[in-house]
Amino acid sequence: MSRTTPYIIFKSNPYDFGEEGVVDSEVQFSIYEQDISRQDILEQFTMFVQAMGYPVASSESLQFVDRNERSVVEDAIQHYTTMHGNIYKMGESA
Repeated sequence: MSRTTPYIIFKSNPYDFGEEGVVDSEVQFSIYEQDISRQDILEQFTMFVQAMGYPVASSESLQFVDRNERSVVEDAIQHYTTMHGNIYKMGESA
């Protein structure tokens, strides 16, 4: 059965730059497949984010992370940075 209305819509509304000559544009991804997998949703959302102009490196990915596993990783990073004083957290600069 073919759907005529989207099951999922990712939509970016125009941003008012307030500058002459800058075109307001809208980015919209419509997914019609109702039985889409979580991995496929993440891939579609990645393409949507790229279409909005955000760079996503080929080595990067979106994923679901278990909170318990994330906590273990964060604890290990905290332990490592505490032991090695000159290590900066992601996003921080010297």
